Amino acid sequence: MNGLAEVVRQTHTGSALIGDQGLPQFGADLRILIADFVSALDPEVIVKARTALAEDMETIRNTWTEAIAERPDLFLASLRSHSRTPESQDTGHTEGI
Repeated sequence: MNGLAEVVRQTHTGSALIGDQGLPQFGADLRILIADFVSALDPEVIVKARTALAEDMETIRNTWTEAIAERPDLFLASLRSHSRTPESQDTGHTEGI
């Protein structure tokens, strides 16, 4: 999992470096990837999968909460990170809360 997190971080950094100024390359590449992905989807299967996930969300949330409760350092790091994001500033949150 840490390796995947590092790949995400490196992709973000690389995207900013190779994209046009102010327009990271990730958005352009993601549009192509998503268009290819969506064109191959079977609507009937997608509806069934969404229904199954909706039914399982409570179990997923509860299991995640139990796992995170055993690692309060992850929970606190997430809170600290969220308090510094531009999105949290737009919603009236104050840094450091």
